[in-house]
Amino acid sequence: MTSADTSGFLSAVRRSRLIAESDLAGWMLANESRLPTSDSNGVAETRVCDGLLSEWQASKLLHGKWKGFFLDQYKIVDWHHTDEARERTYYTATCTRTGEKVLLECVPQSHGTRSDGNVRYNVIRE
Repeated sequence: MTSADTSGFLSAVRRSRLIAESDLAGWMLANESRLPTSDSNGVAETRVCDGLLSEWQASKLLHGKWKGFFLDQYKIVDWHHTDEARERTYYTATCTRTGEKVLLECVPQSHGTRSDGNVRYNVIRE
């Protein structure tokens, strides 16, 4: 996605469901005067600064990726680290039901998936 493709970025935000449509519409109305009209990087940066998206989420959305931000009731906020020896990837996430912040340990698909086709994962609570 080019930096001039603001409509593509906004479409990815909507499709991702990371921001509720009502919140997105309200935010856009309230910030209309300070939004860049043709620079999706500027729009993404504004959303990160306002706490609506993490930098990791904005980066994925800027590249047109809008899937994979949710695992069951967990909204993935950021990539944490990859443990190559154990073949696990870790993400910080928030439970959409309780707001609890957790770490998700994701098992690669080469090690099998769940019956619903999603990746297997463990929830690590602090």
